[in-house]
Amino acid sequence: MLEQLQQTVKSIRSIEDFQPEIGVILGTGLGGLVDEMEIISAIPYEDIPHFPDSTVHGHPVGLFCPALVAGESLLCKGVFIIIRGYSPAELTFPIPGDENVGY
Repeated sequence: MLEQLQQTVKSIRSIEDFQPEIGVILGTGLGGLVDEMEIISAIPYEDIPHFPDSTVHGHPVGLFCPALVAGESLLCKGVFIIIRGYSPAELTFPIPGDENVGY
């Protein structure tokens, strides 16, 4: 799992080299916040290795870096839910617990 996380971090940083202090997962009803902000960078989940596939199809999902606090925050639009068959490890994969490996 650590190797997968390191590959994911490397991939994200090859697209955008940010190290946010705050991450916000935008669940049901909150995804519209991304549409109301100036976004300076966006990475679709499908472009991130080892990320689960969001079960919300037809809507843009991914990691978004808003201009308001550029480089300090990251918004995750699109959720992964256990009733779609994901394991707890898969559900929590995008949420690093080690500050030395975080995005």
